[in-house]
Amino acid sequence: MNKPVVGIVVGAILGILDGATAWFTPAARPEIAGILMGSGVKGMVVGILSGMFARKVNSTSAGIAVGAAFGLLFAWLVAMMPQPDGSHYYVQIMVPGFISTGFGVLLLLPPTRAVVRSFLSNRFRRGSYGRIFIATTQGTRYVGRFRAQSVQDTTGHDVTGKEHEGPGSRPELP
Repeated sequence: MNKPVVGIVVGAILGILDGATAWFTPAARPEIAGILMGSGVKGMVVGILSGMFARKVNSTSAGIAVGAAFGLLFAWLVAMMPQPDGSHYYVQIMVPGFISTGFGVLLLLPPTRAVVRSFLSNRFRRGSYGRIFIATTQGTRYVGRFRAQSVQDTTGHDVTGKEHEGPGSRPELP
């Protein structure tokens, strides 16, 4: 995948995660949908700019640095807009964006990515439990747990990649 496309995808994901932190500011909760969309678009714009820069100078590290700078700049521009009461949300807007950029940078580094991949692979292989929470205007509440089921091949290929033979040999869903 080329660098601008990676920048768009990673930027959109990090932008949406950044916007999701607005949930922790009660005054922003009624506008969460707009915040998520705006943060996602901001992330894609920053991603395409940093990806194009990385391709131009042929340096992923430089692209990441430029992306962090653009992300901080755009967050500052949004934070500059005054609220109806005249206040500004510099810390509430800029800090989560900078932290999510830090996670993005860490995931772009091969050693960190290998650790995260290993952790997630082991977790899914074991079928570890997950927790389900529901977030409402009254707060967040715990609903229950789920356990990942084993993965079943439904493509007609066995683990070696060979086709199954004979009619009706395609695995059936449970």
